[in-house]
Amino acid sequence: MALSVHTPVCLAGDLGGCEPRLWYNVWMSRSRSATTWTDVGWVLGIALSGAAVVRAVRPERSTVDIAITAATPWLLLPSGALLAGALLARRRHLTSLATALVAYQAKCNRPWARPPVSAEKVVEGPQLRVAFANVWRSNTDVEGILAELAAAEHDVVALAEVTDHHLDAIEAVLPPSTYPWRKVEPDGPDGSKGLALVSRFPLERVEKWWTRGHPQLDGTVLVPGALPFRLLVVHTWGPVGYQIRSWRAQLVDIAARAEGQRTVIVGDFNATLQHRSFARLVGSRWSNAGTRAFGGWGATWPANRWWRPAALRIDHILAGPEISVRSGRAWRARGSDHRPVSAVLRLPPAPETP
Repeated sequence: MALSVHTPVCLAGDLGGCEPRLWYNVWMSRSRSATTWTDVGWVLGIALSGAAVVRAVRPERSTVDIAITAATPWLLLPSGALLAGALLARRRHLTSLATALVAYQAKCNRPWARPPVSAEKVVEGPQLRVAFANVWRSNTDVEGILAELAAAEHDVVALAEVTDHHLDAIEAVLPPSTYPWRKVEPDGPDGSKGLALVSRFPLERVEKWWTRGHPQLDGTVLVPGALPFRLLVVHTWGPVGYQIRSWRAQLVDIAARAEGQRTVIVGDFNATLQHRSFARLVGSRWSNAGTRAFGGWGATWPANRWWRPAALRIDHILAGPEISVRSGRAWRARGSDHRPVSAVLRLPPAPETP
């Protein structure tokens, strides 16, 4: 077969016999591929940098920036792949950017592993199992959530978004014979403002208080052998649109209300530790039962689609300095868009009487 003088071939495997045009075509092809990948990498890096900047500033002024802040640990996950690609392509500046993004993603995750602030200060006392569930006002299987919590023999169960239609289920699954002390404040069909608190142990002075148009519960729990402790059941507005200002103010009000060393706060805060307002509330004073240090739970919302795992943990149990968190976990949603959460607490013992 005759070969044209323009045919790009190598004879007998000798690279030196390749025509210059072949070398040029190969070089241009690789150059274009590298340039295209680098361009894509820079576009991705700039987009991830934008999310990182929003998380760093945390303005909490719009629904978009609040959503980006909450999802930053997920949004920055591609930074690892970006770093690997930049290293393989030997792109020094892109490697530096990707390294910074990976480091920042790790920093954003650090609060999830915050150790208990009071573990060494607490004298071992009685143990208490407390649970919270946003049962969801549209839930048609609220009995499923309540049955799971009752089967785990929780001592105190707090509920949010309780409607009049849920009352029969609460009475049947969490009956007064087992939970004789209770405060049930249902809402109408809307249900977003309904709350309930049932307990095996005496509840003292359970008060319904309001912040920014939303009710909360504040009471004292008397556990035999332990000092009394204060329990707050909270449910905030969702930080969407015009409710953002109220949401921020509610977190400030809750922090101001939660005074005293022996205090536990349970509820749907509609906030993660990525949010500035909630991080300020938690600070260094509260032990969060959802941190990995306690083998805690993962995300709790949204949990109403079997094919979509929950992405954010917005339901929390916080314990004050004199109360130790031993463990925490999340349960199945069972018709709600929230997973219930629970924690095992160790309370300070009551002084022995002579």
